[in-house]
Amino acid sequence: MRFVTSVPDNQWEDVMKISHTMARCLRGAAAVALMAASFSAGRAYSADQSLIDAAVKEGHLTYATNMTAPETQKVLEKAFRETYKLPESFQIEGYTADSSGVVARVGQEMAADKVSIDWVAVNSESFWRGLAKKGALLEYCSESYKTLVFLKRAKVLDGGCYFQAASVIVFGVMWNPAFVSEDITSWAQLSDPKYKGQIIIGDARKSAGYLDQYAGLRQANVWTDEWLQKMKAQDPFFVVRSTDIRDRVMSGEFPIAIFGFGPRAYQVRDQVPLKMAWPSEGIVATGSYAGVLAKAPHPNAGKLWTDFIFSEKGQEILVEQEGISSISKVRIPDDAVPFIAAVDKIKTVSVDWDAMTQEALDKWRTDFRRVFGE
Repeated sequence: MRFVTSVPDNQWEDVMKISHTMARCLRGAAAVALMAASFSAGRAYSADQSLIDAAVKEGHLTYATNMTAPETQKVLEKAFRETYKLPESFQIEGYTADSSGVVARVGQEMAADKVSIDWVAVNSESFWRGLAKKGALLEYCSESYKTLVFLKRAKVLDGGCYFQAASVIVFGVMWNPAFVSEDITSWAQLSDPKYKGQIIIGDARKSAGYLDQYAGLRQANVWTDEWLQKMKAQDPFFVVRSTDIRDRVMSGEFPIAIFGFGPRAYQVRDQVPLKMAWPSEGIVATGSYAGVLAKAPHPNAGKLWTDFIFSEKGQEILVEQEGISSISKVRIPDDAVPFIAAVDKIKTVSVDWDAMTQEALDKWRTDFRRVFGE
């Protein structure tokens, strides 16, 4: 089997710089301005003027996420400024990394008691549960949370007034129809020997997000020991970043991806027409949860950013730009429909997240290694 190692935690800053330049080609300032303007009809619940004033007085917002590409961040930031009429002096710093990078960065800052991040969005159930248990999250009951009408149906965590799912992460099967003639609608199809050497898998050994997926599918017995042994025989390839997975599917190097992420296929829809499916046996839906840290240096700015991201306007931008699955009832562009997992139509399995302690997750990571090697 072949493996690609992830970037070490101590190179997180480099990861952020790389992702800012490579995650997606920027279209330029004019295009960003035009895109932001197109969302003016979306509704952002009115923030209390005192909160806006307090955020302006702080003058700064720092957030960390693996949810958005740099181009999307620019559109969100511009719309955010316009919505609340923030002065040019108000500074916004947005950083991106993979899920493990975001988790590691926040953990390191908290351990050193030098928190520089106000707002975090990342898909790791155990991470958010851990922050809540430690009292590391700021309680804030955003008015914009009223948009989350599909919360229960998605079967994701409900963090109350501490964190909520800014998007729903639904990994499925991605394939390149130029190399794969049939539609893949079940996990069982992937064990066909004809696909040996053609499959790439998100690496649960090195990614908190993929580990949640693996643990959930194993706990629900969707991925059985028998099926995993068949997958091992397929000689799969392992990487971490969702863009890397997609690019290898695009090139045909590995035309089928397990833990393929629909928004990545959506981003290249005009270049290479990839296909997505969410297997009939069931998938795990997790949240890209977001919240404000208790020790945020700019808590009011973090609250205001929360109001915006969870508003109809913020959710529409995320759907249009990223092709995310939202638990808000927002308009979905026609060309995004094939790539977005509709949480009210796909089969999501129930996961006992209370049982997913760090010890349990470590055991599932060991289980992954048992099957696929170190």
